[in-house]
Amino acid sequence: MNDLPVLLTPETIKELVPEGTISTRAIRNACAEGSLPATKIGRRWFIPRDKFFEFVNGGDTANE
Repeated sequence: MNDLPVLLTPETIKELVPEGTISTRAIRNACAEGSLPATKIGRRWFIPRDKFFEFVNGGDTANE
């Protein structure tokens, strides 16, 4: 997965998961509430690749 960009967008994440699993709106909501580690720049959310995979694998990234 190192061929992915260092910062992922909700659209990129949606392409990584099976179709119909999650919407880009749900990903943005998770970013906004802090359950998915992310940074907002302007109107766009960016999720660090490594933090996303930790999140998916059940790692606790909320306090980092």
